[in-house]
Amino acid sequence: MKHTEFHKVAFIALCTVIACTGGVAAAVAVQSPGGPPDADSEQMASFYSDSILDSLEGRKWVLGDGFLGEQLAARAESRGLAGLVVMPGRQATEAELDAFETSVQKLGSPKLEAAAMLGSVPFALSWMKEKPDVAATNLALAAWPSLAAFGGFEAVPSGLVYLLRKPEEVNSNLLEKVLGKYLQERDAVGEMVAVVPGGDNVDALKKRISAQTAMSGNNLGVLLYNAAMTNEALNVFIQAGAIDKDNLSALLNKATLVREGARPELMERFAGELNALGRAGGGSWTLAANAGYVLKPEYFLEAGWTWTFSGIGAADTNSYARAMGAVKDEGMRMAIMQQMPLSVGMQTAGSQAPMMLLSEFPHEGLTWEYLLKIAEMHMIMGDAVRAGRAVKKAGTMPGADAKLVAFARADILRRTGRHLEAVEAVLGAKTEGNAAEVLRKCASIYSDMGDNAKLLQVVKELGAMEGAPEWIGLSAKSLEALVANDAATAKKFSDKAVKAGADADFAFRSALLLDMMTGDTIAAGEHADTALRMNALDFFANYVKATLLVGKKQYQAAERHFQISLSQNPAWFVANDYAAMVVEMGSFQLAENLARAALASGGDTQPAVWDTLAAALAGLGKKAEALESLKKAVALPGGEDPRVQLRYAELSLENGDKEAAAKAVGVVDKNLEMLSISERERLGEVRKALE
Repeated sequence: MKHTEFHKVAFIALCTVIACTGGVAAAVAVQSPGGPPDADSEQMASFYSDSILDSLEGRKWVLGDGFLGEQLAARAESRGLAGLVVMPGRQATEAELDAFETSVQKLGSPKLEAAAMLGSVPFALSWMKEKPDVAATNLALAAWPSLAAFGGFEAVPSGLVYLLRKPEEVNSNLLEKVLGKYLQERDAVGEMVAVVPGGDNVDALKKRISAQTAMSGNNLGVLLYNAAMTNEALNVFIQAGAIDKDNLSALLNKATLVREGARPELMERFAGELNALGRAGGGSWTLAANAGYVLKPEYFLEAGWTWTFSGIGAADTNSYARAMGAVKDEGMRMAIMQQMPLSVGMQTAGSQAPMMLLSEFPHEGLTWEYLLKIAEMHMIMGDAVRAGRAVKKAGTMPGADAKLVAFARADILRRTGRHLEAVEAVLGAKTEGNAAEVLRKCASIYSDMGDNAKLLQVVKELGAMEGAPEWIGLSAKSLEALVANDAATAKKFSDKAVKAGADADFAFRSALLLDMMTGDTIAAGEHADTALRMNALDFFANYVKATLLVGKKQYQAAERHFQISLSQNPAWFVANDYAAMVVEMGSFQLAENLARAALASGGDTQPAVWDTLAAALAGLGKKAEALESLKKAVALPGGEDPRVQLRYAELSLENGDKEAAAKAVGVVDKNLEMLSISERERLGEVRKALE
């Protein structure tokens, strides 16, 4: 799976920390890649859009996660519903952001304008807090219902969306009306899913719409339970579970109500479903974000299912305190406490950091300094489009520092792979007074793109300047040796440069690269720690730190560094190594997503990525797909890697192809020294099966 071990290691991946905590799913295209429009997908998209529009009850602003946002806006226009604002998701276009920010400006609040620049979710939260009455009558949530509680509201399902209601308004009369509407909508979704023919795109749409329908129903069931409407709640939980069998929250809530005495004749049936889940090793720390709230997570502690606690609403402190009070085992308690912040982040689309920045909004209004902070926030999130807009606006503000604006613009350009343009942007701000800073920035960019020859030229320029520190000269000697392919000499001078006080990221990237090339894990750990103290977001230092932690099987600590690394540099090798790690953790669905991201980012020519994908697919029980992935891996240059061939042999055996398995074992035998102890044990099992 890894395209090298640490002695020759590879990189890891993830979209961004925030993207990982963003809730259900990204938008699904309604057109097959490279093909004509898919009529069945168009039908499903139109059905979904109509369901949303028919549930708004006059609301004009819709907050979603980007799913079918363009189709929803187009459908509203075609139906003559003027003025609908479909708030843009994370992967928004410039045109979508222009339209959104223009609409926000009409609200007449500079702070809300700043919130909109930070994102749709920060804007919605701010709107609920700043102008609750206006927000309540204008805003509908198609995702992240937990946001409502932070504005003092209850998120009440209306079909597939949630409307904001004051808690005192949520009574049995309202819930009876809501229940009738939901059951009608749920039946319509079920019928549409059944009658529309299948296909890759349409199946993805069906799955996503069914999941949203089930989550909405589950959360309605929670409201019904809280209103002592127990039988109605159980019925809705059953209906939600039927429309989406993967909705674990509905399953847990059904079992909870039966345990508490509702419909005891169903106890055996639901117990069987829970036992099946246990045997399958199911469970997810994304419950409240992706499946809905869980009534009594503490009921499932006996099974060791600490993940059920992620079904507690982000702002539901009472349920959290009650449920945690039932946790007697200190190990369980610590595991829950460590994971709950991630659950809260998923329920609120990772909006904590943007909201903290919004609390610093200047009294005088938007300033260029504050705009650069907004840009930096988006860069941390991995959103180069929004970051670029903030930097562009900062450059037009009175008194803006040309150098700092140029540096910020360069960071965005390098983040999107446009390194040479980044260098041009930096050099455009060069003056006699800032020449050293500009050259150091250029050196950082060249080291980021791996151009050691250009990096050497810039470092020599720095060394020629008056007052240049000793370590600059040592770095130049190291780079000269590196360009000449003399790694040993390069490392000697690099280590000396670090000891002499090197304080630039490019010096540590070179040091870490050489540590890896020479297998010096001790130095790598020290250098990574120093580099991260200088810049906690350095992608390369985070990668090295993560891989070292993986070697120690400290996966949770490694994951944080992997995520930061990816948010700054989403290369294919980053995604592949992160995927390889989560395979070891047993998170096969995430591993599949990461491996496919690696393939899409240029890793489709690398056998290691196809091998990682195969491992993820095999873990999900998709053995036929896994074998096809491995066939692609072994056919590529480098496909003779014994780890790839071993997995190919195993899956070929499972498929009954002993001839292919034996051939693969023959390739493995040529490079046995590359296998770990556990891999050699697996090889022994294959040999036995071939006898």
